[in-house]
Amino acid sequence: MLITSRGGLYEGGTQGQRYNLSRIVQKSVEANKPMIAVSINYRLSAFGFIWSKEVATNGTGNIGLRDQRLVLHGIQENIAGFGGDSTKVTVWGENAGGIAIGRQLTAYGGRDDKLFCATIMESGGLLER
Repeated sequence: MLITSRGGLYEGGTQGQRYNLSRIVQKSVEANKPMIAVSINYRLSAFGFIWSKEVATNGTGNIGLRDQRLVLHGIQENIAGFGGDSTKVTVWGENAGGIAIGRQLTAYGGRDDKLFCATIMESGGLLER
């Protein structure tokens, strides 16, 4: 699964050519290591990452991360139907997507809920804000 956004979690999406995973999937097939790729969109900016005392009180913060987590649950529920292995899900984030991956590693007290087994954080990381 590829989690991407550029510009600090306030803009971006999967429609850009640089996030088209067709080539990397084709290369995996050619290497006889086929993979399934999922590129997702999630709420950004204030719709996904607003924070205040009130937001903290009612538990509605970081909805963008919740969007990502829901996709991961959906992958776990459906990947076998596409020939995939639910125990071999890697999440890959580029730019602010790398930051989001870092946040997924620490979200919910560090629980991964067996939604992924490996991460790739590209140009963003665990300690980024």
